[in-house]
Amino acid sequence: MNDLSKVLGRENFSTSRIDRIIYGVDASRIEGKASAVALPGSTEQVRRIVSYAKRLNANIVPRGAGTGLAGGAVPKDSIVVDLSRMNRILKLDIRRKVVIAEPGVVLENLNLFLKKYALFFPVLPSSRAACTIGGMASTNAAGNNAVRYGRMSDWVDELEIIDGTGKQFVLRGKEAEEFCGTEGTAGIITRIALKLAEPPDKKSFMLYRFSTINELLDALRGLKELSITQVEFLDRLTSAFVGIEPAYHLFVEFDDDSGEIKDDVKINELEALRESAYPLLASRGYSFIEDPQVGPEGIGELLVWLEKNSVPSFGHLATGIIHPCFSNEDLIPGMYDVVRKLNGKISGEHGIGLKKKEYAEKSVVEKIKKLKKAYDPHRIMNKGKVI
Repeated sequence: MNDLSKVLGRENFSTSRIDRIIYGVDASRIEGKASAVALPGSTEQVRRIVSYAKRLNANIVPRGAGTGLAGGAVPKDSIVVDLSRMNRILKLDIRRKVVIAEPGVVLENLNLFLKKYALFFPVLPSSRAACTIGGMASTNAAGNNAVRYGRMSDWVDELEIIDGTGKQFVLRGKEAEEFCGTEGTAGIITRIALKLAEPPDKKSFMLYRFSTINELLDALRGLKELSITQVEFLDRLTSAFVGIEPAYHLFVEFDDDSGEIKDDVKINELEALRESAYPLLASRGYSFIEDPQVGPEGIGELLVWLEKNSVPSFGHLATGIIHPCFSNEDLIPGMYDVVRKLNGKISGEHGIGLKKKEYAEKSVVEKIKKLKKAYDPHRIMNKGKVI
């Protein structure tokens, strides 16, 4: 490892015990083993790291902020490549509504910068105060407003990557879209061009309450005909935990004045209430959060199963992504079986990583195999993830 230290500089490389322990885990809490930590500051330094690893047949694990919940950044006796120092916003093209940035840019910082130009990046996961745009592309992140704005692959204009052979590529169009969601298994993203949006001129809100799941689903079908930005859901257990009536609730945001609540202060209070769901559940012992996605015809059956098993849940109901929160992992395989029976996906936005690879859909596995053959023939990139 001393050779890599010389290449990067001592300040950009560590094999200290404390650093290897810190970088041995991510937000999934799965424990791994880091052999070293590299902190590149440029594309060229990333290329040197990959070339070094290829010579030694050493595994590399790219890492953004470590906010992933599926173990995608957990090393397996690997060199962790922390991209957080590559955090510059390089160029803003206001006319084209495109921003070019490095992968370590934190989403919230990006939107603070864009606010001055009356623009924003609209994919907004709950971890936006910490997550990086490189990590978001790697997991093909979605978020609260996916019903209106989709997910990361819908907004990536261009990706610059260093693949597992040390070669540099610029991916556009379908190639860039296909690379999103590969979780660092085919290459390291070193630069991203993102398409941007203008914030809606108007914003309004509604909070709906229902006594039964059928009432909830009937209302959801009607809402999809309206100009909605997000439809967030709390089940009865979660509603009680956040301090409101133990019923089924929908938090609905409109990008016009269709909603009855138009006061910004009240809207911010309701959004904060919804965002408090997972921290409150985790504090009560329901800390194992999942992200299955099912079609409209399967949502009711999944919610009934969760309720029968006393599993609180919330989520992005209009896109079919539910976040069940478990007090232990015993029931999670059973939920995966229900999701597969409903022809759903075991991961709607968190990724597969280490945690879910034995349950990954065949289409996901085949995609990763294809891209690894093209970009990582030596199989040094994030070994053991997804496949």
